[in-house]
Amino acid sequence: MADKKITELTAASAAEISDLLAIVTDVGTAPETKKIAVDDLLLSTLAYAASVTTETLSATRSLTDADTAVLLFDPGGASRIVSLPDEADDNHVFIIINTGDADGEILTVKDYALANNLAILGRGEMGMFISNGTTYRRLQWERKSICMHRPGPLATGDTYMRIPVPDEFANSDLPWAIYGVEAFVGTAGTTNSTQIQLNNGSNDILSTKLYIDTGEYASKDAATAAVINNSYRSLSGVRFVDVDIDAVSTTAPYDLTIMLHVARLA
Repeated sequence: MADKKITELTAASAAEISDLLAIVTDVGTAPETKKIAVDDLLLSTLAYAASVTTETLSATRSLTDADTAVLLFDPGGASRIVSLPDEADDNHVFIIINTGDADGEILTVKDYALANNLAILGRGEMGMFISNGTTYRRLQWERKSICMHRPGPLATGDTYMRIPVPDEFANSDLPWAIYGVEAFVGTAGTTNSTQIQLNNGSNDILSTKLYIDTGEYASKDAATAAVINNSYRSLSGVRFVDVDIDAVSTTAPYDLTIMLHVARLA
């Protein structure tokens, strides 16, 4: 087989347990491309995911890389400090869950030097922490919504409505992406459906359009659900999302509202 980039290979829609995957080992020190069988990868992933520690704390808990990835800590009747291992390229992810039974039992997660608070975890709260070799950061989903409304009867045409994308979404170091879309009308249309496409200025965002069926007020009630194209869900560099009306019920609906639900892993 001639040398090819991975992106140039033929895509497989399924994998057998004997199939091989390419992986890069020792990324931070001596990177080397190796092979691993699908079944070995699954077994090691399951073993890693199954590594859980349950513990009641009685003092500050200093973690090391020998600790498991998932840590269920009961603060033991008082607030406790949990410090993460010294930062290194081979630190694994730590998921810390406060299993205390009282609101006053707080876990404060700090870095190795105890200099920075990374999270304050109350009862029942969870934090996921990852190191880039020099610092830790907490990973969590941020979710927000963008809403735009235009009164009056709907009519077919491109850029029927233009939704400005706030700068915090378009120019973020941690990219925001659309994970959900909804359409609503104030007065339902009748006979045939209303069909709505979203465009990022260059490409259609939806591989299956938003539908509002006859007599309905919301796309969530449509027989056909909207599908977001994974290639165009990112808002990085997007200034506007254009709302294109591709079809309108015979008796047009009135007062369109579009909601974009966006998220990022921060």
